[in-house]
Amino acid sequence: MRRNYNFTGRQRIERSDVAIRRRDTQAKDPAIEVQLHLTEYDFVSSARVYVEAYASVRTTAWQRFYIANPFDSTATQVFTLEGFANVPRVTFNVRAVEPETNRLLGLAEAIPWTNLVDDVADVEGLLPVQSQDIGELAWELSFDLLDKPVLLISDRLWRHRSALTASQHFRSLVLPEVLRKVLSAALEEGSGFDVETPESHWFGDWLAWMREIRELRHHAESLGTWDPDAKESMIDDIVRDFARSGMCQFATKLDKHLDEEGKG
Repeated sequence: MRRNYNFTGRQRIERSDVAIRRRDTQAKDPAIEVQLHLTEYDFVSSARVYVEAYASVRTTAWQRFYIANPFDSTATQVFTLEGFANVPRVTFNVRAVEPETNRLLGLAEAIPWTNLVDDVADVEGLLPVQSQDIGELAWELSFDLLDKPVLLISDRLWRHRSALTASQHFRSLVLPEVLRKVLSAALEEGSGFDVETPESHWFGDWLAWMREIRELRHHAESLGTWDPDAKESMIDDIVRDFARSGMCQFATKLDKHLDEEGKG
């Protein structure tokens, strides 16, 4: 059942603080993994947070989920979307609500889901993932015939790709290096990227993605005046800021994961 909300004084929840990933399962109904980063918002501690899933293509499917621990940025919850079996695209809203008055405290709208392998990517396939024989390498960043980046996963590991790419080890150790290689290729002299016409180059989509991440936004805006002689230093700064961003915090999350593994 949909609810009516009092929209007075609401805060905008940034998309970069919401991660909704589609899980790779064989079930008819799709499942999602939700992770939020809401600690920097001025929400009351009693706020109730909901994720709403909806689709407007060939269906009126709609479902709402209650987030049990919304202010723990390392926590994830898994939900099954019932009635979304044949929906090609699902979109999500996140609402933070004051329970006593039903006042809407915060809102993020029209958030797409990503694949588990797409922490650096978006739902449109910013970073395609493919299987390939790459010897004893577990992964490698390559470029297709259009010079667009592609993440290669060893064909020996392909059947384990869901577990591999969902692993905190993988995300912490691989994704920053993927971003570093993408930036190096795009900003290399002769790559064809022009900050004045970003839409004409594959890196234009990555630039739009950077603008969605709070910690990377200023880097995206400053690319028009960047010093080519300081390229490596700038890339280092971007990668570090990506790693510390709200939805990443790679070292912190990996430390917690390893502690939990040790207790097990």
